[in-house]
Amino acid sequence: MPQLHEQTFNQKLAEALRETTAVWRQFSDNIEMIAPEFRRQKRRCDLMIDAHRRAMRPVIIECAYGGDNDKDAAGRLTQDEFTDVDTVIALAIPLTFQELTDRQCLDQLRQPNCRLRYASLQRRDDNDKGATDGVFRFPSSGYCQGNVADLAAFVRMSAASRATISRTANKATSHLARAAEILGGGFSPSAIHDITARVGQRSSLGAIRTVTLLWMDAMLVQSYLRNRDFLPLRDIPNPTPDGHHNPADLIEAWQRVLNANWHSIFEPAIEALKMASGYNSRVTKDALFCITEACMEIAQSRIGDGFNVGGELFPKIAPDRKTAAAFYTTSASAEFLAGLTIRESDREDWGDFDIFKRLKVADLACGTGTLLRHAYRRVRLLGEARGWNIDEVGKVHIDAMQGGLIGTDVSPIAAHLTNSGLTLSGGALPYSHTQIGWVEAGRPVSVGNGLSTGSLEFLTSATISNALMGEDTSGEMSGIDTGRAITVGDASIDYIVMNPPYSRTRGGQSAFDIAGMDETQRQECQARWGQLIRQIPANKTAGMAASFLCLASQKIKDGGRIGFVLPFSFAFDKSWGKTRAMIVEDFEDILAISSTGLRDSDSFSADTGMGEMLLVATRRKRNGTRHEAAEVRCVNLYRAPNRQGEAGESARAILAHLDDMPGETKPILIGDEELGQIIRFQPTQSYDPWLALGSLQDAISLDVKGIATDGALMGVPFRCQMTTLGQLFKVGPTHDLIGHPRGGDGRGAFQWTNLQAVNDRLRYLALWAANARDQRQILCKATHRGEVRDRAKMEKVLLSRGHLHYARGMRWTSQAILAAVTKREVFGGRAWTSLLHESEAVRSAFALWANSTMGLMVHWSRGSRTQEGRAGTQVQAIKDMPCPNFLTLPKNVLNAAIPALTSISQRPMLPACRAHEDPVREQIDEEVVTLLAHDEDAARAMLRELKDIRLAWCREPSVHGYNHTAMQALETNSSSSNS
Repeated sequence: MPQLHEQTFNQKLAEALRETTAVWRQFSDNIEMIAPEFRRQKRRCDLMIDAHRRAMRPVIIECAYGGDNDKDAAGRLTQDEFTDVDTVIALAIPLTFQELTDRQCLDQLRQPNCRLRYASLQRRDDNDKGATDGVFRFPSSGYCQGNVADLAAFVRMSAASRATISRTANKATSHLARAAEILGGGFSPSAIHDITARVGQRSSLGAIRTVTLLWMDAMLVQSYLRNRDFLPLRDIPNPTPDGHHNPADLIEAWQRVLNANWHSIFEPAIEALKMASGYNSRVTKDALFCITEACMEIAQSRIGDGFNVGGELFPKIAPDRKTAAAFYTTSASAEFLAGLTIRESDREDWGDFDIFKRLKVADLACGTGTLLRHAYRRVRLLGEARGWNIDEVGKVHIDAMQGGLIGTDVSPIAAHLTNSGLTLSGGALPYSHTQIGWVEAGRPVSVGNGLSTGSLEFLTSATISNALMGEDTSGEMSGIDTGRAITVGDASIDYIVMNPPYSRTRGGQSAFDIAGMDETQRQECQARWGQLIRQIPANKTAGMAASFLCLASQKIKDGGRIGFVLPFSFAFDKSWGKTRAMIVEDFEDILAISSTGLRDSDSFSADTGMGEMLLVATRRKRNGTRHEAAEVRCVNLYRAPNRQGEAGESARAILAHLDDMPGETKPILIGDEELGQIIRFQPTQSYDPWLALGSLQDAISLDVKGIATDGALMGVPFRCQMTTLGQLFKVGPTHDLIGHPRGGDGRGAFQWTNLQAVNDRLRYLALWAANARDQRQILCKATHRGEVRDRAKMEKVLLSRGHLHYARGMRWTSQAILAAVTKREVFGGRAWTSLLHESEAVRSAFALWANSTMGLMVHWSRGSRTQEGRAGTQVQAIKDMPCPNFLTLPKNVLNAAIPALTSISQRPMLPACRAHEDPVREQIDEEVVTLLAHDEDAARAMLRELKDIRLAWCREPSVHGYNHTAMQALETNSSSSNS
């Protein structure tokens, strides 16, 4: 029988790998490209991929029959001759290969169903959890599984470590900051004013930073073209020996490129450079030196496809991204979303190099183009694996740039970076028109009122002019031909990927709070926004992201797919209800992904500090009839992927698990590592919250669904059916109608002042504010006294005073009560909403329910979880909060709630996140079970379940928020249970 030697396998693997990638195939005779038995200073490794001509960091592959070669693989990371290697792949050769001949081995490796097992090992960085001996392994144990094309993609995406990318970005940003400091300190105020106006920025700091990034971007593209023998650049002088660029030489070089193509990349850089050198040539020259240093950092890092100038640097220098709620997708998240959205099984023609003459991929809020760039790379990986050569890749790139890729944004610098990033990811071949550009917000519109809203104008128009090229061209960001507009027809796009702005007109955010726009212009844009969404299922309260989802639904083809990054509130908030309904009625194959960690490091966008989710869905056929609500498959990851290689493999694993999911839940495994859980969720009503999303434990979401929807605990039914707060109570008005605190903006009936001491003679009192220190028991005191400011408004709200109040924003890590009771009738306020009912028994029963474990869990399932350890609700959402219909209880049972509440109402409780160790919470649960259980047997069964459920719920990251005290309490509880 044949006995295939490992070295022979290495050689055949090298041959198979060459066939998966165009550039590897082109340089197949270069032993340093993919080299079996590669030797450096007498150190031998099985395989090294050293694509130096593509500036990719080298990757080592260590192979062994059956695996168990981690020691050899990790050892490469510590050897001095491999200091430029970030990643080593440990590959387990299937034992079946031992019985193959050389030819059979290669034939088997070429098969799409060939299954190799592999893992990556990288040097750990400061953000790594679970790294051992200075090495981070993915998966933590066991192996990924895939064919040779999957392995090649994993190698390319894993070549540069997260630490190298971050280090390079930080160094480049430091040089850019120094350049901006030089420019800002060397120019006169009038010069800075002129530059600020020219680049469309609101602040001088933002303008100077933008200019430095424009120049660096142009330098990188110039270097890219020159290295590929771009003829017009051959006789352009290099920098002076001291590293300084002569501004005139740069302008000449960039003008030559601009005359040939790449207009959108070089025209703004040339204009800014001409302005700056005209004001102060010496200062400009010094700044260019710093920018040259930044370019050198990027070039020497050999990061290649792992680095995106716009995606890595722009978020670090943009001064207003948080004000505008415009966050930037991380590269790992973009790779993850691209893999989930653009699937190999979608079509048969991935290998056709004319594919972008038919295929359209769009991002209508593209920012710096990270999502669009990774979607494009995803298509190219699929095509190259099917045999594209280097010339065909160039043709694909031209078609992609001339219409296959569509990207628009309201920021000119962001649109510029999108175009240049895509240019750098393709060949140096010239292209003509593109569909990537700046759709300006704030211009007068020809039809309707207000000012233009950027890409949202596509709701009523298939064509928008690109402002980046100037009004005289009315064309998009382009190379030679500037006479075409950006066109996005209805039902015309195959894939839409987007991380839309989350901004809204409340909560400290202001929609259209973008560079150069004053308050009047913002209001006119907001007015226009309202007109555009009047007939679509988007609520302005939900923010602009809802409008962009509706836009995507309008533009995507039947059978096309959308992939969105969204605020976590999409899945739960009432304001998103009709948009959720649109998704489940108009789409199928719906996938919702969350990271249960809810920490900054686990966000899908950079610097959000808020919970996010991904939404992937396929457009149903438009047939004029209303579809039934589709099933939602909720993926709850233990952490978001934070490396590109990990992201690609995680996407493949999730899709594979979706194809084999017979039950309600399924763990997601890569190797022996569990990434999270998939839970099936079927909305009863189209607008229902997606209860199964965001839970660390799949059982918790099923428990909540049973309580809130079925009126049962673990299959034990309640004595009464469920209803909603809005049906059981009259819900009080918002704080805007009740009044404003002293020094506020004058809204409402009263002016409220902090109450220093209780005074029974005061006529108007309110439970206005939340105070976790004082409000530890259900019976609470008023926090504010009121002074009438508008008598007419006062008479309208006077009857909204009550004894029962519901928390609008629950902070699980500090607040103990969800419902408060006051002896006197008082108003609600900013933190509390009054619930009015004439029956004291009903009010008492609800106060017990709301502060029980079940009541807390129901609120948690419906509240906004965009911030860790919190769950806020709007007043309208409170009305839809499920609760038992206590009116249907036997009278004697209901009346027993009054003394039960009295016995508990003044006992202090622990914060809600510590319900598992709170004896008062346990007593409240017992009283609620007494109200709801049909008999004693049912009561005992429910209480047994509640003991475990209390602890499980408190273990949810969105409940404990990684609060130190809460985590210690959970650890103590676990230790006690184990002992």
